[in-house]
Amino acid sequence: MSDALHEDEVLGKAYDARLMRRLLVYVRPHVGLLGLSLFLLCVAVGLDFLGPHLVRHAIDGPLSEFEDSRASEALGRFWNLCLLYAGVIAIHGLVSYLHTVSTAVMGQRILYAMRTRLFAHLQRLGLPFFDRNPVGRLVTRVTSDVEALNELFTSGLDVVVSDILKIAVTAVLLFLIDARLALITLAVLPFLVLVSMLFRTRVRAFYREIRARLAQLNAFLQETVSGIRVVQVFTRERKMQEKFDRIQQSYLRVNLKSVFAYALFFPALEILGAVSTASVLWFGGRFLAGGTLTAGEFVQFWFYVRLFFEPLRELSERYNILQAAMASSERIFKILDTPEDSPDPPDAHDPERILGAVEFRDVWFSYRPGLPVLKGLNFRVAPGESVAVVGATGAGKTTLTQVIGRYYDVERGAVLVDGMDVRRWDKRHLRSRIGIVLQDVFLFSGDIERNIRLLQPDLPLERVVAAARTVHADRFIERLPGGFHAEVKERGATLSVGQKQLLAFARALAFDPRILILDEATASVDTETEQLIQDALRRLLKGRTSIVIAHRLSTIRSVDRILVLHHGELREEGTHEELLRRRGIYHRLYRLQYRGQEEEPAPAAPVV
Repeated sequence: MSDALHEDEVLGKAYDARLMRRLLVYVRPHVGLLGLSLFLLCVAVGLDFLGPHLVRHAIDGPLSEFEDSRASEALGRFWNLCLLYAGVIAIHGLVSYLHTVSTAVMGQRILYAMRTRLFAHLQRLGLPFFDRNPVGRLVTRVTSDVEALNELFTSGLDVVVSDILKIAVTAVLLFLIDARLALITLAVLPFLVLVSMLFRTRVRAFYREIRARLAQLNAFLQETVSGIRVVQVFTRERKMQEKFDRIQQSYLRVNLKSVFAYALFFPALEILGAVSTASVLWFGGRFLAGGTLTAGEFVQFWFYVRLFFEPLRELSERYNILQAAMASSERIFKILDTPEDSPDPPDAHDPERILGAVEFRDVWFSYRPGLPVLKGLNFRVAPGESVAVVGATGAGKTTLTQVIGRYYDVERGAVLVDGMDVRRWDKRHLRSRIGIVLQDVFLFSGDIERNIRLLQPDLPLERVVAAARTVHADRFIERLPGGFHAEVKERGATLSVGQKQLLAFARALAFDPRILILDEATASVDTETEQLIQDALRRLLKGRTSIVIAHRLSTIRSVDRILVLHHGELREEGTHEELLRRRGIYHRLYRLQYRGQEEEPAPAAPVV
């Protein structure tokens, strides 16, 4: 089993005081609701004991006097007790309703606060964190793990308190009614404790395995659905179905083991309860016959025996809720305790305007220790200058763009924007001045306008439309039903790759960045569309600092400068013509790209 699944498998303690203290921090703002809930719970428990007490008085009082001369008076008192009993039942129902509502409201508010904090923290974490953690696992933390805590607050902690209180009070009342019958009733208690401990041990093992198998099932399902195109292209449906069935079978087996354990545990409790009840009947009958126990006391005792065993059966289920909550809270707090990879300094640089100068000074960077991707990079891009970065796959081109926006921090050296190390900048301010267009465009579900605007309320619609028109995206947008309000499916499934890239251009331009980074942004666009985009970019990039990661070397002939990376090092630098004359790495890349063509292709429209 992979490490990702192993994390879901480890549970830790069933109760952890440290975790509980941290959870109670979220309860503190709702202490009023918690106090109300506990008060209502105590009232409900008191009413549970009051009902049998009224029955006892009815039996030993009015009902025993029906045959004597005070029958009419006894009947009146009997009806009064009946009405009082009915009132107790009605009040108990109302109190239970109010308790359920108060705990549910408190639980949902706690969930709201925790989900909000968790989501906000996830957005602050850097890309290295998301490189290490699969999306499916993080979604599980925000959804099902937080939901497990709802169970704790709505049907866990206070109900456990209620159950323990009910058991303790009932045991005392049983002894007060008749110590002999109380000892007979509690004789099965050691066996109950033994059965519960055995059940708890077995169920905990099953619960651990169920969580691991469910995590495996969810991970496989998410991966298969995300890669359904590949599955269908290579006709792997049957193989994937077979693997899914194997995972399903393992999940089914462990669930059936759990069902079997429950099927044994609850009948065992019922048998022990039946033995205790039968003993109470036998000895209680003898005590009745001997005149040492009244009928009312016996009935009251009978009711209390039921109240005694009922919470004992429920405590095992409460244990499972507590165990699940502790496991979930441990995983949630592990994320919340993860520090930001690149926190802002206390005196973060936040200027009103930015010129757009970019400089690399002896920059070293690696994703894995000992395997550097960038090796001692040194270069400078002046404000308004256009620079292209080329190189073979794995040369470090995309990594170079990632460290400019401080999505990753460099290990040695410094990346500077306007002469200031990016580690001294306010990240939000810095990134708001940098527009990035990636080859793999991500679109959100919603509509066209939302995907260009990106929830920016002060971005006027006119600017959105103008940006789309500038990159010629309006040509296909106006043909869609609804135009700029046309629906966009998840990840832009109904749009072509070229259309998605046009929207990405419009998105970047709508925010008017001072620095624009194009990471192979025209690699999947047809020639006609590419010429339209370049025509727009030639005008829009004038005066902006632009860094172009290019696969098609024909698209970068007219940039001010070309940087050639090779294994993370800057090996060549110059214009297109200068680099061809050197007959070095750039010349070799160019010849490989146009090998087989008798003549070099005609120059494309200049990027700037």
